[in-house]
Amino acid sequence: MTIFEKLGFNDLEFGEVQSVDEMTVLPIVGEDRNEGISNPEEVTFQETSNYGSMVFQNTGDGIGIIPSNTMIISEKAAQDHAMSDVGLVPTKEKISFNNAVCIQSSQGGQLSNKKNQYDILPLELRKALLNTDLRYQEEYSKLWDSIEKFLADIPEVRQSAHLEYFFRPYEKELNDFVGEFEPIENQLGAAIFFNMQPVGIEIMPSNKHWEYYWRWILRGCYGAQLLKLRLTNKISPQKLDFKDDIESFINDFTSSLIKQVNKLPELSLIGQLDIGGFQKRFVLSGNTGGDIVVRNNQAVYASIV
Repeated sequence: MTIFEKLGFNDLEFGEVQSVDEMTVLPIVGEDRNEGISNPEEVTFQETSNYGSMVFQNTGDGIGIIPSNTMIISEKAAQDHAMSDVGLVPTKEKISFNNAVCIQSSQGGQLSNKKNQYDILPLELRKALLNTDLRYQEEYSKLWDSIEKFLADIPEVRQSAHLEYFFRPYEKELNDFVGEFEPIENQLGAAIFFNMQPVGIEIMPSNKHWEYYWRWILRGCYGAQLLKLRLTNKISPQKLDFKDDIESFINDFTSSLIKQVNKLPELSLIGQLDIGGFQKRFVLSGNTGGDIVVRNNQAVYASIV
């Protein structure tokens, strides 16, 4: 069974591999499946109504999808926040997600919709939120211990539960790294690998959604995690050794990656929430899991780490 079948998708395939040092991106391509789904720019963050509560508005005519673990770092003096899971916002509605997390342990103030930087939480912190006790708990400080562990041993980073202490000093490195990748035609998502090992699968409802969010995903989630591993000497440097027959090498390399990602386990349904004809599902198997959004028994969104 392919990974797409395991996740409930049809008519998807892999595109041509992109690889930069230890990270490889295997594009996922296919036709848009965004019927009944708002465009990404129609789903916007508005404010934090309280610590641990993030408010999003959907001005579109379909359901609004907020990517799993979307995080916000503000330029203003306000408490940075992140989503604990995927968010669904009904048509023309404004919704408060009260299981969100603060990602600064000692900063006061409420966020607005101005002067914000958007990313996805680093992979390690997303893994921490696969714990159901944390994921659905309405406690704004629930990720602080994990943030402190993430920052531990990183050179020149203050040791406190402030995620900005990593993202601000290493902003150039993160931007330079993600700039080496680019979307391809009809791309909906990607399987991501560190040194040939699959670490995540991201699939959006449409090419427009992928083009809107891909930088958040590759920069904030995977790029940040890889940079942390490099800075703490926890990943071996690796570059692809291209042979004379590059086309043959790429084909063999891609086939190897597909075999690896198809080995990911069957994921068990842990919880489901129905909203406006869509189902938001949380799936888990061991330390692998994440969110799938389904319409009419067909998956339209997935984020698995």
